Amino acid sequence: MVTRFHINTALGLLAVLVIADLAYWPGLNGPFVLDDEQNIASTYIGHIGEVQWDALVYALTHNTSGVFGRPVSVLSFVASGLLHGPGTWGYKYHNLLLHLLNGLLLFWLLLRLLPHLMAGLPHEKQVLGAGLTATCWLFHPLLVSTVLYSVQRMAQLSMLFTLLALLSYVLGRERMDRRGKGYYLLSYGCFPLFLLLALLAKENGALIPLYVLAIEWLAFRFSARERHGKWRLGSFLTFFVAVPLVVGGYYFLTHLAQFLNYDFRTFTLSERLLTELHVVFFYTRLILLPRLSELSLFHDDIAVVSHLDLSTLLLLALLIAVIALIWLLRQKAPVLAFGLAWFLISHLMESTVISLELVFEHRNYIATVGLLLPVVHHVLNYQGSRLILYLPGLYLVLLLTLTVIRVQEWQDLTLFYTMAEKDHPGSYRAQTEYANLKFNQGDPEEAFAHLQMAQQINPRDAGSVLHEMLFRCHLGTSLDALVADAEDKLATNAVSPYTLVSLERMVNMQNKGECRAIANEQVLGLIQTASRQQDNVRNKEFLGYLQRLEGIFHLLHGEYAEGAGLMIRAYENSQMFSILVELVNIQLGLDRLEEAEHMIAQLDKINAYVWGIETSKIAELKTRLEQKMSAQASAADAAGE
Repeated sequence: MVTRFHINTALGLLAVLVIADLAYWPGLNGPFVLDDEQNIASTYIGHIGEVQWDALVYALTHNTSGVFGRPVSVLSFVASGLLHGPGTWGYKYHNLLLHLLNGLLLFWLLLRLLPHLMAGLPHEKQVLGAGLTATCWLFHPLLVSTVLYSVQRMAQLSMLFTLLALLSYVLGRERMDRRGKGYYLLSYGCFPLFLLLALLAKENGALIPLYVLAIEWLAFRFSARERHGKWRLGSFLTFFVAVPLVVGGYYFLTHLAQFLNYDFRTFTLSERLLTELHVVFFYTRLILLPRLSELSLFHDDIAVVSHLDLSTLLLLALLIAVIALIWLLRQKAPVLAFGLAWFLISHLMESTVISLELVFEHRNYIATVGLLLPVVHHVLNYQGSRLILYLPGLYLVLLLTLTVIRVQEWQDLTLFYTMAEKDHPGSYRAQTEYANLKFNQGDPEEAFAHLQMAQQINPRDAGSVLHEMLFRCHLGTSLDALVADAEDKLATNAVSPYTLVSLERMVNMQNKGECRAIANEQVLGLIQTASRQQDNVRNKEFLGYLQRLEGIFHLLHGEYAEGAGLMIRAYENSQMFSILVELVNIQLGLDRLEEAEHMIAQLDKINAYVWGIETSKIAELKTRLEQKMSAQASAADAAGE
């Protein structure tokens, strides 16, 4: 029976969704940032009606993010491109839709969990607690950098399928004792499907078994009333909790060298662990008491902690106390215990030992729920002064106001980078991106000043020096001092992705004759210096990238044999098929058609070993080869006549 309460709840949910939509809408026209284009451009395969199966397969199998390539996320990017074209609006629009859907699913999950966490809680308070928590989450300014950072659709989809998996588990768990219909469909059909989709959207999906354990321990308490219920519970936990955890643990232990590779970070494993203690409590402050000046896409200015000083020791003690608190409060305050457990589980993958960057706000997209839920619940159930009941409303207004302001920053590139540099002057990325902005605005001196600030922030990285060289190439000013500085940095430090991109741009400019201030030998010398650096020699992917650059340089300067050999060695080191595709394109451009035909035959053999995922690229090369051969034959016929 539909009551007035149900109608009011539905209207309230609709109002929240509309307000959230209006708050984010201005930001949908904002730019791509950081690695957006790198991850999204390759997924655009045309409009609906133009799609070819081979091109779709190529897009789904060639993303290098994560362990499995995140094909579910890539497929969603393909869909956005098909529906709305390659511009930013469609990708951000679909991110917003996912955010709203996640808010609804979060409300539903909490509504099912609260009666099990707090038996006897009035239904109205369950609905209000779930609704306010989901609303705070939807309105939270910390999440702007997930929703409007297009590539973080990966985090959104991982949360979407995590929530669906947990809902399947909870709904199935409620049917476990009652012999209710749909138990097997939910528990053995929907749950593993959504777990797999979450994992293939982003690796955080691997945490789902731990969320299940937390829910089972704190909400259902591993209880079953009848024998068949106990058998069902044991079977489910064995198949979908114990087995995945064992398999995941085995995979992690057998790939330790990959996960714990810190050769190309500016910090060590021990420094990461010490620093992450500060980072996790920094996240806690951003969630509970967000400040605009602290919210940013650029948090690479975080201080690396090298020793167990007093503040770090206190944070470690606090973390241990929080873990102990979860155990001690599991009966008296299960909502608080559950929220803390949810928050810590959410950070197990990205805030512990794996050699990722230290700080990113999108790592809190699902974790934020864990801190908001207990705060909302305990405020609503406070037995003292009723004035405290106004706090959730005021808090919501604060969150929404900060989100609206932050969205304004994200819709305008100039404002975005200006605020980033102002609020985070110690950020290497903020300084280099702001330098780009000022140079494009016709203020090179300001751009140089910020690149030099970047060099002071990170004196080991050659990227900012190469970046300044690129700017000075455009202006035609001397590069001698910068070349020497770059060579010194490349000789003693591992390259970063930023350095590699800057080197590639330098090679491209040189090949086009757009930088007369530096000699060919100097550019080649920079690449060779980086190729000899020992850390780079050990990293086969980076070594392959550098050999590719050197090979391109030789090929386009008439040294074919040396250049082709380097390109083949680059492929052997990196196993990047695209390098061989690039080699064939260069061969075709140089009219070396026999070599191109031979290489295409080799590509066909490689393609057969990788299940045909390179078919679309090989087909493009064959078409171009046929056109070249046809044009060559026509020219020969014309000359014969």
